[in-house]
Amino acid sequence: MTRLRRSAWIGLGVLSALLVLSGCLGRSSAWTGSGPRVAIAGDSEIWGLDHTASYNNGKLIFTYVGTFTNAVVRAGYQVSTADEIGATTTDLTPFETSTPDAGWPAPGPQIDVTVLGVNDMHLTASGVPSTPYFTAEADFDRYLSATEAAGVGCHVLVQVPETTPWGLNVSGPTWNRFLASEATTGTAVIVPWASEVADNPDYVNADGVHQTTAGKSAFTADIINAIAQCATKITR
Repeated sequence: MTRLRRSAWIGLGVLSALLVLSGCLGRSSAWTGSGPRVAIAGDSEIWGLDHTASYNNGKLIFTYVGTFTNAVVRAGYQVSTADEIGATTTDLTPFETSTPDAGWPAPGPQIDVTVLGVNDMHLTASGVPSTPYFTAEADFDRYLSATEAAGVGCHVLVQVPETTPWGLNVSGPTWNRFLASEATTGTAVIVPWASEVADNPDYVNADGVHQTTAGKSAFTADIINAIAQCATKITR
C-alpha cells in the first residue's frame, strides 16, 4: 500500500483506503463479558470501531482497542467477533460448514450480528456488484441457516448505506431489500443504517461507507439497540 493511501487513511480517519487489503474473516474470538451470547461477523465497518491507526517511525501500526466490543459488553452481553477489512459474504463459507456451533466458540451464540455487504455491493468498473447478487444472497442465507442450527434465535441484520461513491446508491437498495426479506422469513431485527445515513450524511466519510466520529457512536448505539430487541425474542 502506498504512502499516499496511508496518508489518506489517517487524514480521513476511515478504512476506505484499505479496501485493497481484502481478506477472509479470521477465527472468531473467545467469549468476553456476561449475558446472552452475541456473535458479530463484519467488515471494516466493525473492525474500524475496535482498532486505531498511528505511525511509528514511518510505519503504519494498527492497535486493537476494543471500543465497540467493550460497549456491547457494558450493555450486558457476551461477545465473540470475527471481522476483517474487505470481508465479503463469501468469507462466511467456513462458518456455514463448521459444526456444532457454526464456527463460533462453544456453547454457541444466541444472537448473531452481520455487518457485511458493502464490499460485495461495491460496483466494479463495468457497473456490476463485486459479488453477484445471487452469490452474495446465497452465502448470507446459508450462514443464517447455519447459525440457527447452532442455536441462534434472532439475527441482527445491518443495512448498507445507499450512498454514491462506491455505487451503493445503485446496488445498495437491492441488498437492503434482500435483508428485509430475510427478516420476514425468520426472527430478525433490521438496523436501518441506510435511512440513518440519508438523514445524517455527516455520519460517513467521503467514501460514503466508513463512519465519522459521530457515525461511529450512532452505528454502535443502533446495533446495541437491535441486540436488545433480539434479546427479548430468544428462548434459550
